[in-house]
Amino acid sequence: MSKDKSISIRMNGKKTFSSSRDKKEDLEQKEWKSGFKEQAATMASSFDPDDLMEFEKTYDLESEEWRPPHKSKKKPGIPPVFKIFALAAGAAVLVGVTLGFIMLKMFAGIEEGTQEKATTTTTQTTSDTSDQGVSSGEGSSATGEYTTDPLAATVVQAGVFSSNDNASKRTSKIESSGYAAMVWQQGEQFYVLTGLASSETAANTLSQSLTSNGVESIVKPWETTSATASLSEKGTEWVQQFPQLWKDSLALVGSGEESKIQNSWKEWIGAFPEGAGEKAKALFTAAQGVAEGGEQNRSNQIQIDMLKALYQYQQLSK
Repeated sequence: MSKDKSISIRMNGKKTFSSSRDKKEDLEQKEWKSGFKEQAATMASSFDPDDLMEFEKTYDLESEEWRPPHKSKKKPGIPPVFKIFALAAGAAVLVGVTLGFIMLKMFAGIEEGTQEKATTTTTQTTSDTSDQGVSSGEGSSATGEYTTDPLAATVVQAGVFSSNDNASKRTSKIESSGYAAMVWQQGEQFYVLTGLASSETAANTLSQSLTSNGVESIVKPWETTSATASLSEKGTEWVQQFPQLWKDSLALVGSGEESKIQNSWKEWIGAFPEGAGEKAKALFTAAQGVAEGGEQNRSNQIQIDMLKALYQYQQLSK
């Protein structure tokens, strides 16, 4: 039998004997308890209350309200998509401003170049005009103001229209009957005139002749108004002779002295100066019709040509 195995004997259910091993364990336990008690007694005899370390609290629970621990809230950031849009918008604005300055500079350069070119062209044109002279323009002559005279006469009117087309058709119909006629625009009205006389009696004779040939007409006084015209100095000197020429010729209308009227007008247009101006030239062109006259019904044609010249005289102020 091994010596490590324990043997116990029980009598009436009670343990009466243990092995040597149990005895050994009980002895060790009794020695440990005895040593612990001795150590505790030693510590108790040497205990000094002053050796204890006291911890002092730094706050009063009763006077200070308890607050839960503060948790910092993280501020919401800008979503990435908005950052992209903001960056794109900023870039677009920068590009737009840059292009705007570039375009402004370009247009400013173009405008300056155009003005410089226009100035150069104007200077060159003025120089050429001074060297060559102008036969029918304002030329190098000084420009001044001229006031036209009011001139009166008695006319035979064959109609008045609100459109030039209808007035022109009426004129063509009259001319197909062997009479001369013209359209005189006054405001928004277009008058068809077919005769001229120095008196109402002479005008009535012409009107009756037209009626007998199927052209209805009336006799009425006619007068131009005074107005201020801008003409060159040479043009003014020539135009100033027209009022008296008109009055002298009107007195001879219907008298059978048409040749005398034509000669007077030929002499006047022969004195037309260079540099008289475009407005004076329009009057000159109308006056040529009076000087040349017509082969058929010359008296009536001279009357209409005189009215055309009178119309251009009134247009000098336009």
